[in-house]
Amino acid sequence: MPVSETVAGLLLDRLNRLAAEGDVVEVEGHDETRRRYPVTLTVTALDGLRVDRIRVEVGDAQDTVADVVAQVHATGHARIPVLDGDADRVVGVVATRQVLAVPAADRRSTAVTAVMEPPVLVPASIDLDALLEVLRDGRQQLAVVIDEYGGVDGIVTLEDLVEEQA
Repeated sequence: MPVSETVAGLLLDRLNRLAAEGDVVEVEGHDETRRRYPVTLTVTALDGLRVDRIRVEVGDAQDTVADVVAQVHATGHARIPVLDGDADRVVGVVATRQVLAVPAADRRSTAVTAVMEPPVLVPASIDLDALLEVLRDGRQQLAVVIDEYGGVDGIVTLEDLVEEQA
């Protein structure tokens, strides 16, 4: 039976309080035994800002600039991470201004790799101030968040970061 969002929210609130107190959770098993578990929750600073990888619109390194222009029109996104065949292999980020700078007559013959910028990769554990500094120093608007195993966790944008800190 699925747990309702209300019950899950209440449970998470209770676990957060216990974790803050350094407490343990006592769980009664089906055989009436009780076990105690220390409560530890891992929440990173990016959890509320990050767009999860399954919701990220991506391009492919084999795409042309015309393909990306069509994707920008379809999605409304100004920046698109570019993958090289694997969901965990981000090879660049392309911005609308970069693809629109290519003359319309050349867009079908120009590879997206010719106009993309190297991606900014950051660990999921980075704090918000450090992320802001990384984006500012790299003059970038989007960072790709990498999990502890080296896989793509999602993306975070400078706009979302600034809104969070305001």
